Amino acid sequence: MPFYLAALEDSSGVFGQAPTAGCDIEITPELFLEEAYTDSMWAMILGAELKPPGEYKYSDLGFYLWMDMFAERGMDLETWFQRDVAAPLGWQSMGYKPLDRGIEPENIAPTERDEVFRQRVVRGTVHDPGAAMQGGVGGHAGLFSNAYDLAELGELWLRGGTLRGVELVEKEVLTAWTERGFPESDNRRGMVFDKPAMEPDSGPTCDLASWESFGHTGFTGTLLWVDPVYDLVYVFLSNRTYPDASNTMLLRLDTRTEIQRVILEHLGAVSRFGNNDE
Repeated sequence: MPFYLAALEDSSGVFGQAPTAGCDIEITPELFLEEAYTDSMWAMILGAELKPPGEYKYSDLGFYLWMDMFAERGMDLETWFQRDVAAPLGWQSMGYKPLDRGIEPENIAPTERDEVFRQRVVRGTVHDPGAAMQGGVGGHAGLFSNAYDLAELGELWLRGGTLRGVELVEKEVLTAWTERGFPESDNRRGMVFDKPAMEPDSGPTCDLASWESFGHTGFTGTLLWVDPVYDLVYVFLSNRTYPDASNTMLLRLDTRTEIQRVILEHLGAVSRFGNNDE
């Protein structure tokens, strides 16, 4: 849902060039959003058109509400993650707003030359415009990491939601997140994580990934995939959206899935469809 386009078309003027009272959500150092506009975003989410019963469309709109869910409990998503998750686990690269945490821009890949909304190269700030309109912190976007820390997050999922004494989620909750949410339909997805396709030659994985595997493919060209059957965590990071999102070579070449295939072949994996040929 392109919230930023609706905001740009808003004739009442919801942006400012400098922070003021009530208009201090920083998009860029020269662009600030009115705090009240988040109510308009919630209204658009609640009013979003639903698919007919039996059909589905991928959506991350529910995760926009995580900020408010934390706030209702007197918590801040960014502070909670850094204090209770990243710090105890020693994840120095993983977290929101890396520039504010002292990570140099040259150590962060640019994700887009944004000519429409931010009118600058997006580097070190969240790529997703909706998360940018939440101040750079969202349940659906905004978390930065290097491959090592991200692999450890995958290991946490692999081990049932707990790593080195830090429990991010209960094992039963993780099971609910990673099982197909609607097994009676052709919707492959779990409540939180993506799942392998139910038909060959489609989906986010190669055919060697097990039915029990789960993960997420990021819009900017990333992938985290966990396969409990093969005790495997696979991380792929790229910035395929730079200089802009019209670059689809990563998808056309199936780069992420072909690398996954090589790894799983080395582990002796067999096709979840009963043979090794898609």
